[in-house]
Amino acid sequence: MIFLPWHLVSAYLLDLAAGDPRRLPHPVRWIGRLIAGTEDVLYAESAPPVLMRVSGFALWVIVIVVVL
Repeated sequence: MIFLPWHLVSAYLLDLAAGDPRRLPHPVRWIGRLIAGTEDVLYAESAPPVLMRVSGFALWVIVIVVVL
């Protein structure tokens, strides 16, 4: 897909006009809370690197499954 300069300008102006709804929180904030809460459960400070890698992969899977 080719993006032209007027695409960027029109998207910016549309965002200025419509903006985000004030009553609804943004989905990225929900995803951030999910990641923060899951990190608290999965990660241990004294865990070996292999366990940290497995925990990171588990976190990735959890976020993808919940979001999609």
